[in-house]
Amino acid sequence: MMIYKVVAEWIPGFKKYMRQLYVSAVSFITLPFFIPKKDGIRKFFISNYYEKQDDLLFDGSTNGYYSKIELLVDFKSWHNVSILDLGSGNGSLYYWLRQRRLSISRYTGIDFSIRNRNIDDCGILKNDDIANAYKYLSGSNDIIFMCNSLCYIEDGLFIDVLNSLYTGSELIIIDPSPNIFWDAHFNGVKPIYRKCEEVASILEEHGFFVEGVAQDYLFRIRRVFLSPLSFCIRCIKK
Repeated sequence: MMIYKVVAEWIPGFKKYMRQLYVSAVSFITLPFFIPKKDGIRKFFISNYYEKQDDLLFDGSTNGYYSKIELLVDFKSWHNVSILDLGSGNGSLYYWLRQRRLSISRYTGIDFSIRNRNIDDCGILKNDDIANAYKYLSGSNDIIFMCNSLCYIEDGLFIDVLNSLYTGSELIIIDPSPNIFWDAHFNGVKPIYRKCEEVASILEEHGFFVEGVAQDYLFRIRRVFLSPLSFCIRCIKK
């Protein structure tokens, strides 16, 4: 009986490890094909992701991202919130949040190569470049999500995002860590990969309290972690 219990506890971790290994391997193998075209990654996503109109379109990495959010956020504290999602893709985060029956007053998702469209009474997707995020920093956003988008903006715009938030509002960042497996260029823009500690330091310098951090790793050997793949930070403006 004890053996079965040990195996049952081990299986979820093994599945997560295999998923991360698969994503890393695919990224590493496809890298030489995409970089020479510079915007090949963009074209790949347009044809295989953004043009699909399935409302609930989740891939393996997306589910992994959202599981980090669930670890760090007490959704009971969110009431009638206004959300800005910078790097929204096809709006999958919005649908995921609505599945949790959250009270959302307004959701605005920004991403390239998606159709401008209302997704329900309070949700809208806008086709725009992440470099134009400043246009949506109204100061009335209760929560800003940055999923795989921080690495595509300069420090100045990131500071503008931070300064737009008011006391008590939240910022949730999910971004790739610097690693050899992924170097996705969009429109020829080379990503800026920042370490988790570096981002946390910037947040604290600009008046944020870091509520929680979650990271993914490719390998774990005893207590030694190697090759961090991504991190998630939830912080609140003081």
